[in-house]
Amino acid sequence: MYYYGYILFFGALGGMARYGVSVIVPDGLFPWHTLIVNLVGSFLLGFAVSYLQSRKIFSQAFISGIGTGFIGTFTTFSTFSMETIQLLEAGHVALAMTYGIISAVAGLVLAFYGFSISARLQRRRTLHVD
Repeated sequence: MYYYGYILFFGALGGMARYGVSVIVPDGLFPWHTLIVNLVGSFLLGFAVSYLQSRKIFSQAFISGIGTGFIGTFTTFSTFSMETIQLLEAGHVALAMTYGIISAVAGLVLAFYGFSISARLQRRRTLHVD
């Protein structure tokens, strides 16, 4: 039961955070707000899930609440897909390609960096404990 509660709670926070970014970042031809949330979310997922699992003090339900609830609600693949198609239909092929490439490549790089930073923190913590 805790599993669903964590996802519900963190999902609400993720949705509010996503809305906040869409209010702060101006809307224009290029979908900056979606790019920002997806890139930040990629980093956070790489970092948070790895780091929280390594700590062994958080339940899997809590970690799923963060990953699936907050980060899953904060980010959006469907909006990215829709915005890419809208750019293509409006004749902005180069912009659509740029958006797609930046989203895919930078998302993977940031997820990798998040995971790497988490691994470094884990090693540092292990060295100080021993």
